[in-house]
Amino acid sequence: MADLNLEFLHKLSTSKKILILVAIVIAIGGLYYYFLFAPKHKQLTRIQTKYKKAQLTLSQTKQVASQLKQFEEEIATLQVNFKIAARKLPNSREIPRLLMKITKLGKEAGLDFLLFQPQAEKPVEFYAEVPIDIEVIGGYHAISNFFSKICTMPRIVSIGDFDMHDYKVIDNRDTIKTRFKAITYTFTDKKKGENKNGS
Repeated sequence: MADLNLEFLHKLSTSKKILILVAIVIAIGGLYYYFLFAPKHKQLTRIQTKYKKAQLTLSQTKQVASQLKQFEEEIATLQVNFKIAARKLPNSREIPRLLMKITKLGKEAGLDFLLFQPQAEKPVEFYAEVPIDIEVIGGYHAISNFFSKICTMPRIVSIGDFDMHDYKVIDNRDTIKTRFKAITYTFTDKKKGENKNGS
Protein backbone atom coordinates (compact mmCIF):
# COMPACT_ATOMS: atom_id res chain seq x y z
CA MET A 1 0.00 0.00 0.00
CA ALA A 2 1.37 3.37 -0.93
CA ASP A 3 2.31 5.73 1.85
CA LEU A 4 -0.07 8.62 2.30
CA ASN A 5 1.70 11.81 1.39
CA LEU A 6 0.09 14.66 3.27
CA GLU A 7 2.79 17.19 2.37
CA PHE A 8 0.39 18.94 -0.02
CA LEU A 9 -1.86 19.89 2.90
CA HIS A 10 0.84 22.20 4.24
CA LYS A 11 0.82 24.12 0.95
CA LEU A 12 -2.97 24.73 1.07
CA SER A 13 -4.46 27.92 2.42
CA THR A 14 -6.17 27.93 5.80
CA SER A 15 -9.62 28.32 4.25
CA LYS A 16 -9.07 25.25 2.07
CA LYS A 17 -7.83 23.26 5.05
CA ILE A 18 -10.99 24.24 6.94
CA LEU A 19 -13.16 23.18 3.97
CA ILE A 20 -11.38 19.82 3.76
CA LEU A 21 -11.82 19.33 7.50
CA VAL A 22 -15.53 20.20 7.30
CA ALA A 23 -15.93 17.76 4.37
CA ILE A 24 -14.24 15.00 6.39
CA VAL A 25 -16.46 15.72 9.42
CA ILE A 26 -19.57 15.69 7.21
CA ALA A 27 -18.49 12.43 5.58
CA ILE A 28 -17.88 10.80 8.98
CA GLY A 29 -21.20 12.17 10.22
CA GLY A 30 -22.99 10.83 7.13
CA LEU A 31 -21.42 7.40 7.56
CA TYR A 32 -22.32 7.42 11.25
CA TYR A 33 -25.93 8.41 10.47
CA TYR A 34 -26.38 5.91 7.64
CA PHE A 35 -24.72 2.88 9.26
CA LEU A 36 -25.31 3.46 12.99
CA PHE A 37 -27.87 6.14 13.88
CA ALA A 38 -30.58 5.52 11.21
CA PRO A 39 -30.94 1.74 11.85
CA LYS A 40 -30.96 2.29 15.61
CA HIS A 41 -33.49 5.10 15.22
CA LYS A 42 -35.80 2.88 13.14
CA GLN A 43 -35.46 0.11 15.72
CA LEU A 44 -36.21 2.58 18.51
CA THR A 45 -39.30 3.85 16.64
CA ARG A 46 -40.59 0.28 16.24
CA ILE A 47 -40.00 -0.40 19.92
CA GLN A 48 -41.78 2.82 20.91
CA THR A 49 -44.77 1.90 18.67
CA LYS A 50 -44.98 -1.57 20.24
CA TYR A 51 -44.66 0.00 23.69
CA LYS A 52 -47.55 2.42 23.01
CA LYS A 53 -49.72 -0.46 21.75
CA ALA A 54 -48.83 -2.51 24.82
CA GLN A 55 -49.70 0.46 27.05
CA LEU A 56 -53.07 0.85 25.30
CA THR A 57 -53.81 -2.89 25.64
CA LEU A 58 -52.81 -2.77 29.31
CA SER A 59 -55.02 0.27 29.90
CA GLN A 60 -58.00 -1.43 28.24
CA THR A 61 -57.37 -4.63 30.21
CA LYS A 62 -57.22 -2.66 33.47
CA GLN A 63 -60.46 -0.90 32.56
CA VAL A 64 -62.22 -4.23 31.90
CA ALA A 65 -60.74 -5.69 35.08
CA SER A 66 -61.98 -2.71 37.10
CA GLN A 67 -65.52 -3.33 35.77
CA LEU A 68 -65.39 -7.12 36.24
CA LYS A 69 -67.26 -6.98 39.55
CA GLN A 70 -69.97 -4.83 37.97
CA PHE A 71 -70.28 -7.29 35.05
CA GLU A 72 -70.53 -10.22 37.47
CA GLU A 73 -73.27 -8.43 39.43
CA GLU A 74 -75.18 -7.70 36.19
CA ILE A 75 -74.92 -11.36 35.16
CA ALA A 76 -76.18 -12.46 38.59
CA THR A 77 -79.13 -10.04 38.27
CA LEU A 78 -79.94 -11.34 34.78
CA GLN A 79 -79.86 -14.93 36.06
CA VAL A 80 -82.29 -14.03 38.87
CA ASN A 81 -84.59 -12.26 36.40
CA PHE A 82 -84.42 -15.24 34.06
CA LYS A 83 -85.43 -17.62 36.86
CA ILE A 84 -88.36 -15.33 37.75
CA ALA A 85 -89.45 -15.27 34.10
CA ALA A 86 -89.02 -19.04 33.84
CA ARG A 87 -91.49 -19.53 36.70
CA LYS A 88 -94.07 -17.60 34.66
CA LEU A 89 -93.58 -19.74 31.55
CA PRO A 90 -94.61 -23.36 32.12
CA ASN A 91 -92.85 -26.17 30.35
CA SER A 92 -94.88 -28.50 28.14
CA ARG A 93 -95.44 -31.00 30.96
CA GLU A 94 -97.18 -28.30 33.04
CA ILE A 95 -99.62 -27.19 30.34
CA PRO A 96 -102.37 -29.78 31.15
CA ARG A 97 -102.32 -28.74 34.81
CA LEU A 98 -102.48 -25.08 33.79
CA LEU A 99 -105.51 -25.75 31.56
CA MET A 100 -107.26 -27.55 34.42
CA LYS A 101 -106.52 -24.54 36.66
CA ILE A 102 -108.14 -22.18 34.13
CA THR A 103 -111.33 -24.29 33.95
CA LYS A 104 -111.42 -24.51 37.74
CA LEU A 105 -111.18 -20.72 38.04
CA GLY A 106 -114.04 -20.34 35.56
CA LYS A 107 -116.29 -22.73 37.45
CA GLU A 108 -115.43 -21.08 40.77
CA ALA A 109 -116.45 -17.75 39.22
CA GLY A 110 -119.84 -19.26 38.33
CA LEU A 111 -119.36 -19.81 34.60
CA ASP A 112 -120.37 -22.76 32.43
CA PHE A 113 -117.94 -23.76 29.67
CA LEU A 114 -119.43 -24.19 26.21
CA LEU A 115 -116.05 -24.54 24.50
CA PHE A 116 -112.54 -25.25 25.73
CA GLN A 117 -110.33 -26.15 22.77
CA PRO A 118 -106.51 -25.95 23.00
CA GLN A 119 -104.88 -25.22 19.64
CA ALA A 120 -101.52 -26.31 18.25
CA GLU A 121 -98.44 -24.63 19.72
CA LYS A 122 -96.95 -21.76 17.71
CA PRO A 123 -93.13 -21.65 18.02
CA VAL A 124 -91.63 -18.20 18.57
CA GLU A 125 -87.83 -18.28 19.09
CA PHE A 126 -87.07 -19.89 22.49
CA TYR A 127 -90.74 -20.21 23.54
CA ALA A 128 -94.05 -21.27 22.03
CA GLU A 129 -97.54 -19.77 22.22
CA VAL A 130 -100.28 -22.14 23.37
CA PRO A 131 -103.65 -20.67 22.25
CA ILE A 132 -106.94 -21.94 23.68
CA ASP A 133 -110.36 -21.13 22.20
CA ILE A 134 -112.78 -20.67 25.09
CA GLU A 135 -116.50 -19.89 25.23
CA VAL A 136 -118.34 -19.49 28.51
CA ILE A 137 -121.80 -18.45 29.61
CA GLY A 138 -122.59 -16.57 32.77
CA GLY A 139 -123.25 -13.14 34.26
CA TYR A 140 -121.14 -10.04 33.72
CA HIS A 141 -119.84 -10.17 37.27
CA ALA A 142 -118.82 -13.83 36.94
CA ILE A 143 -116.97 -13.14 33.68
CA SER A 144 -115.21 -10.13 35.21
CA ASN A 145 -114.26 -12.23 38.25
CA PHE A 146 -112.91 -14.99 35.99
CA PHE A 147 -110.72 -12.61 34.00
CA SER A 148 -109.47 -11.02 37.21
CA LYS A 149 -108.41 -14.42 38.56
CA ILE A 150 -106.62 -15.27 35.32
CA CYS A 151 -104.66 -12.01 35.57
CA THR A 152 -103.47 -12.87 39.08
CA MET A 153 -102.18 -16.32 38.12
CA PRO A 154 -98.42 -16.77 38.54
CA ARG A 155 -98.24 -18.07 34.97
CA ILE A 156 -98.58 -15.68 32.04
CA VAL A 157 -101.98 -16.00 30.35
CA SER A 158 -103.16 -13.28 27.98
CA ILE A 159 -106.71 -12.77 26.70
CA GLY A 160 -107.49 -11.80 23.10
CA ASP A 161 -110.18 -11.94 20.38
CA PHE A 162 -112.83 -11.02 22.94
CA ASP A 163 -116.50 -11.26 21.88
CA MET A 164 -119.69 -11.04 24.00
CA HIS A 165 -123.03 -12.02 22.47
CA ASP A 166 -126.41 -13.73 23.08
CA TYR A 167 -127.55 -11.81 26.12
CA LYS A 168 -130.39 -13.63 27.92
CA VAL A 169 -132.16 -13.74 31.24
CA ILE A 170 -132.25 -17.31 32.57
CA ASP A 171 -133.91 -18.03 35.96
CA ASN A 172 -133.95 -14.34 36.81
CA ARG A 173 -130.24 -14.16 36.11
CA ASP A 174 -128.56 -12.11 33.39
CA THR A 175 -126.35 -14.30 31.22
CA ILE A 176 -124.21 -13.66 28.20
CA LYS A 177 -122.01 -15.84 26.07
CA THR A 178 -118.39 -14.76 25.95
CA ARG A 179 -115.90 -16.16 23.49
CA PHE A 180 -112.21 -15.36 23.64
CA LYS A 181 -108.76 -16.75 23.03
CA ALA A 182 -106.55 -17.39 26.03
CA ILE A 183 -102.85 -17.62 25.20
CA THR A 184 -100.25 -19.05 27.52
CA TYR A 185 -96.59 -19.65 26.79
CA THR A 186 -94.10 -22.46 27.25
CA PHE A 187 -90.35 -22.80 26.94
CA THR A 188 -89.12 -24.80 24.00
CA ASP A 189 -85.68 -26.17 23.17
CA LYS A 190 -86.25 -25.80 19.43
CA LYS A 191 -85.72 -22.56 17.53
CA LYS A 192 -88.39 -21.27 15.16
CA GLY A 193 -88.49 -23.35 11.96
CA GLU A 194 -86.45 -26.20 13.44
CA ASN A 195 -87.90 -29.64 12.85
CA LYS A 196 -87.70 -32.67 15.07
CA ASN A 197 -84.44 -33.79 13.50
CA GLY A 198 -82.89 -30.43 14.39
CA SER A 199 -82.24 -29.45 10.78
